[in-house]
Amino acid sequence: MHSYCINKLLNIEGVIVKKVVHGDTSVKIFLETKPSTQECPCCGAHTRRIHDYRIQTIKDLPLQMKHCYLVLKKRRYVCSCGKRFFEKYSFLPRYYQRTRRLSCFVASELHQTQSLKDIAKRTNLSSSTVGRILDSVNCLRKPFTDAISIDEFKGNAEGEKYQCILVDPLKHKVIDVIPGRT
Repeated sequence: MHSYCINKLLNIEGVIVKKVVHGDTSVKIFLETKPSTQECPCCGAHTRRIHDYRIQTIKDLPLQMKHCYLVLKKRRYVCSCGKRFFEKYSFLPRYYQRTRRLSCFVASELHQTQSLKDIAKRTNLSSSTVGRILDSVNCLRKPFTDAISIDEFKGNAEGEKYQCILVDPLKHKVIDVIPGRT
């Protein structure tokens, strides 16, 4: 397998691509990493002793209009102090079943005018997971003033008959125009 080219395509460093399996609605990419010296999170000692392996399926960005799964053979190390721990991966946060870039993609999609359900369907995540990503995103917004005026007007934006406008009545400035009144 041409691991180097596939790594460049996936933009994941430090992994070896073992095989790629195409299904009707999904693509599974089987990955491994090379063993390396790891630092024990408990005592700080360095170890290369492998305890066992686990297989984890990780959701990633859609690939070729299909859901993409990275099947990672995770290595668990054991230290001389008795602590067992997994190696760390740059593309996978601890305890997550999705890649960092999938979470970043969902966060960028949340800036568009679309429902959580639509984003969840496109990214192969649940609506509650997309909601948790929304809760973790920090948005810098201008603070509201002491007063705000809300009004609706007839228009034709995004298929809606009425739009909503938010205005600062003290400074006589438009804060935002929302495509629908709901």
